[in-house]
Amino acid sequence: MFAILFIIVSCSDDGASGVAARTERDPHAADTDTGPPVDRDTGADTDGGTGVETGADTDSETGTGDSSAQETGAWCYTFRAGVDQQGAYNQTVEELEVDMRTGAGRTTRVYTGARVDKSFRTANVTWNGGTFALGYDDGEGYSWMELDRSTSRAIDWGGTDVESAIAWSGTDYIVQRRSQFESQRYPDMASVVAGASTGTLTFSGATRFTVLGGELYGMWHSTDRMGVYDATTGAEVRRLVLGGYDTWTWGVAAFGDSVFSIDDGRQYAFERIGWFDRASGALIADVEVPGNDRSRPYSGLYCSATPM
Repeated sequence: MFAILFIIVSCSDDGASGVAARTERDPHAADTDTGPPVDRDTGADTDGGTGVETGADTDSETGTGDSSAQETGAWCYTFRAGVDQQGAYNQTVEELEVDMRTGAGRTTRVYTGARVDKSFRTANVTWNGGTFALGYDDGEGYSWMELDRSTSRAIDWGGTDVESAIAWSGTDYIVQRRSQFESQRYPDMASVVAGASTGTLTFSGATRFTVLGGELYGMWHSTDRMGVYDATTGAEVRRLVLGGYDTWTWGVAAFGDSVFSIDDGRQYAFERIGWFDRASGALIADVEVPGNDRSRPYSGLYCSATPM
């Protein structure tokens, strides 16, 4: 079941939003989980979705996107550890595609060769035109991984000793380690793993981020706001107050006139993806992540104007 909300948002001078919402279910269902995000769940789901589609990759995270995206739609992709039919982790990663207009979801890839044998979390997934790159935590430390859509194979780059965020700028990777204000720039994943940076970028207030059109869109781990920064200088350009959203963030995406964020179920008692206007922060739609399971959560986010 999914829920889509269309709302009217009015903002006061201090950025507070008044929201009138219509929904098929109560979006404010009580959630008693008030602690820190659960990164190391070891429970297993038993659905073992394995429906896989192959197709060309047609969109780029750093492209200009479709200016009519709000009318034509959006497709978002998020990830979790895979399991077999018995519910045992099997060193795969599932890619879920969510149609943000209808709320329908389907498993579009199952990546094999991943060194994950338990649930993992990632707050950043970035698309470089050929592979997804991410830093993830499986409870035993942070590691780098790429997911190759052309082969449905995972490329494990090994461990890093600190939590890391990553975004592809269109020409290089921007990597932030342990929420430091100064991020490093790298030409490729081999350089990221080796720590061979070619420059720095300093900005504050964001630990999950993506890049679109020369601007970096980022959020803190728990917030109702998205900062917009110059991706070359790090200077803050503006801040967006996201309508109807104030919770833990496990991924940020952007294209065209839209920005997106995925949460971990603390605000609505189920994982959801919020779709917002890139200029105003107004909520366009709220979609429950299909098949979400708090013991084997989805995390990381990439969205595009057309299905991949």
